[in-house]
Amino acid sequence: MITCTQRVLMEQHIAQLKNEGKKIGFVPTMGALHDGHISLVERARRENDIVVASIYVNPLQFNNPDDLKKYPRVPEKDLQLLQDACCDLVFMPDDAIIGDSKGFNYNIGYFDTIMEGFHRPGHFKGVAFIVKTFFEIVQPNKAYFGEKDYQQLAVIKKMVKDFGLPVSIIPCPTVREPNGLAMSSRNARLTEDEKQSAAGIFEGLNYIKNNIFSQKPEVLKEWFVKNIQNHPGMQVEYIELCDSENLTPVTEVKESASVVACTAVYLRNVRLIDNLKIF
Repeated sequence: MITCTQRVLMEQHIAQLKNEGKKIGFVPTMGALHDGHISLVERARRENDIVVASIYVNPLQFNNPDDLKKYPRVPEKDLQLLQDACCDLVFMPDDAIIGDSKGFNYNIGYFDTIMEGFHRPGHFKGVAFIVKTFFEIVQPNKAYFGEKDYQQLAVIKKMVKDFGLPVSIIPCPTVREPNGLAMSSRNARLTEDEKQSAAGIFEGLNYIKNNIFSQKPEVLKEWFVKNIQNHPGMQVEYIELCDSENLTPVTEVKESASVVACTAVYLRNVRLIDNLKIF
């Protein structure tokens, strides 16, 4: 496995691979890797000649400086996990990679006004900039993203379409702990007792799924908030039932072909997001 920290050297490696006709699968990450990330690498391994991963904690997508400061960073462990997963090339740039971000004026539109976009101003612009930059450097045939970040996935699909980028976006299922908690790098900041409490998020989403045809969406959302906030230290930032394609709010289930429930919950000062396809 080759590890590269300089953009120019990374571009040289990619140019050689492209000249050899290699198909590249790309897994962008912010490090603190877990089994969810590794599942993306393993799928990319099955579907491509070469697997490239990036590790970069992007300051542009943090609207909370304290969250950026506390984000877990374990590069040595991450590199070992990637090597064990048979990753071929890892890009670990420094903050010079975001030097041109002020000139990036991409209009994300509706996705930037709801849920994550509403509660984290500027977040998706930072995501779009760094992902587009990495796509230009890595030139992947396919790029792999977990469905846990459902709205982010929608933003990236939109960006690829808007800029006409020649990459296929491959959504991959959320990987969960045995208790149902969605795997996240932020889980490392939770105690074992807190992880058990956080499992209530997935339980609540399943309750919505199991009762979607017998109770109105607003009633289910109210139940979810009340149930989650019965756990000490937990606070619901949002819970939304949306059309799974365009993320518009669902008020009447029968009017939608497919519905996803999306939520963000604070446990102490750790922000956890999750979602579940309802049908």
